[in-house]
Amino acid sequence: MEIKNKCHYYAAHSYMGLNYTYDSPCWVIYAFDTKSDRDNWVNNHTYNDNGNLVAESVSADVARKIAPDLRKWSPDDKDTYYTKQPHRVIHL
Repeated sequence: MEIKNKCHYYAAHSYMGLNYTYDSPCWVIYAFDTKSDRDNWVNNHTYNDNGNLVAESVSADVARKIAPDLRKWSPDDKDTYYTKQPHRVIHL
């Protein structure tokens, strides 16, 4: 997926549920170009098959708590935009 702009909207997903701290390895961050794309994704992934809350919209600051290697500069620089931890990959 090609990144179209430098402003991103983030969603967090935890396969274990939302009651875990953001530094737990169960979290993954998803980055979206538009707020509506992010909101649609969250609406479609809020609950798992057991009815547990597993996804939420998050700010860029929270996204960096989950994926500390997420940088504040342009996502066009692929070497620094993605996290180095495989369980916290930024999905684009």
